[in-house]
Amino acid sequence: MKFHSLRLPAALACLLLALALCACGQTQETPPAPSGVGSADQEDTTPSEGMTATASQDYQVTPGEDGTYTVTLDGAQVGGSAWIPCPGADQVDFAAYFDGNATSADREPVEEILQAMWAQRLGPGAKPDHMASNSTVADLEDSIVTDQGGETHYLFAEGDRVYDAWFQEGALTGQQMQAVLDTSLPENLA
Repeated sequence: MKFHSLRLPAALACLLLALALCACGQTQETPPAPSGVGSADQEDTTPSEGMTATASQDYQVTPGEDGTYTVTLDGAQVGGSAWIPCPGADQVDFAAYFDGNATSADREPVEEILQAMWAQRLGPGAKPDHMASNSTVADLEDSIVTDQGGETHYLFAEGDRVYDAWFQEGALTGQQMQAVLDTSLPENLA
């Protein structure tokens, strides 16, 4: 009889553990937040690489001048956008930057855009650790390391300037960042 009484609680504990693990693995998806205000409890909170957003954090998108915006989370700026002057930006071959057969002259226009973005964001002569990549969202994506942590920048060429939309890594979920880009980019870039 003692043998059965020991097995029953162990089996019950295993069953409860299995149910708890199944419940933790489920996520609930809801539609994105309306333009201008976001809440992680209204969106998929599955963190992407480096994400630390929690379900109770709200973010605010505040429009600025000239099609720019600022993203704040709990009163701190965690994203935003700016225009970078760049003559001939719409003629830059961004794919050449990643082409192993391209010459340094082919890569130079993208390098100049990156240096202008770093200088604008971090100060003249800045050369942060970074990783540029092709992007399905923008003409170029660049992840940089700053004193405040990592930032992801989405660069869009237009005429003689480049639009830089950036987010502090870990502040918003991927879905929240996409919602900001979808609703806050100037119409000619969206």
